[in-house]
Amino acid sequence: CGCAPGFWGDASSGKICTACLSGTYKDFGGAAECSSCPEKTPQSVPGSTAVGDCVVAISTITFSARVQMSEAEFEAEATSAAYILGVATALGVAETSVSIVSVVEQSTGRRRKLLLTSVVVETSVIVSARLAGAVAGRITTDNLN
Repeated sequence: CGCAPGFWGDASSGKICTACLSGTYKDFGGAAECSSCPEKTPQSVPGSTAVGDCVVAISTITFSARVQMSEAEFEAEATSAAYILGVATALGVAETSVSIVSVVEQSTGRRRKLLLTSVVVETSVIVSARLAGAVAGRITTDNLN
């Protein structure tokens, strides 16, 4: 079978399905490439699945979150994917709108006895400008934990 809506490529031939880029959409499954957004509404978030997802302007919201684990643990594919899914769910956006900008390990403690190892994850979320205020308002410690 081919790729899901919002993605292009040919999964049946073993190729990876790739999210439609910003400014494009695909409202059907299969291998076909994504369509460009109309000239009047030229922007969209990655992985858009309908022409209605195309808007006049998009906004990028960037924030940092501290996660208590080592960088090696976080960099494991399942952990970083779970982080992206968790952020997307908490903020009410598509997973394809969330990306990890950087991961920096920090250790706190005295001398050789480390008490706590954590990573600071700089995260970027792309949303329509119309929704940016509402999404930014959902970025709270309680909501993201």
